[in-house]
This record gives sequence, C-alpha cells and structure tokens, in this order.
Amino acid sequence: MAARAMVGREQPSLQDDAVVLGVILPAELVNEDESDSELFPELVPVVQFFSTCLTQWRVGAGGAVGLDYLAVKMIADTQGLPWSSQLLSDIQGMEYEVLTALSSQ
Repeated sequence: MAARAMVGREQPSLQDDAVVLGVILPAELVNEDESDSELFPELVPVVQFFSTCLTQWRVGAGGAVGLDYLAVKMIADTQGLPWSSQLLSDIQGMEYEVLTALSSQ
C-alpha cells in the first residue's frame, strides 16, 4: 500500500508513511479521514523526493542515525533536482522529525 502510493498509484496516508518509516503513531494521530492533513502544494515535490530516499538511512547499533547525504545527493542528481541549501534544509527538517519520532519509541 505505501509502496504503491510512492509510485503514484494512490495517495499515502499518515499511517502508511508511519509503517514505511517504522514509526508507531499515537492513537490521536491515526485518523481515517485525513482531509485535514494534506500538504501545501509547494511541499509536495520535496516530500516526494524524501520518500525516494527512505532506503538511504545510516544505521548504528541503536537504530537510524541519519541520512547518507552522499547517497541523497546522488538521487537528487539522478532525478535532475538541483542540490541546494534549501533542498538540504528541507530534507534535514524531515530527517529530524523522523529521528525524533524514532527516539521517542
């Protein structure tokens, strides 16, 4: 389901994204009607790009420690995305949120 969503066959839900990332959502965040959690249109490209980088995590004995930025840059180059300080900042913001969620489990 989440894999199909990443290739554009269906819109991923928050729960789908959490499953892909290995995150257990608190009950108050699991919502069948997610019409109130849509992305701003300007954020869609970076979120889609981030989803293509989900296999690029560096992992240590305690779990994920961060993204492999060289691999992430290679993906950006392959997709024709300009590697910019804004793209890096956006990716780091999402990376931080994932690591924060993982560390709270």
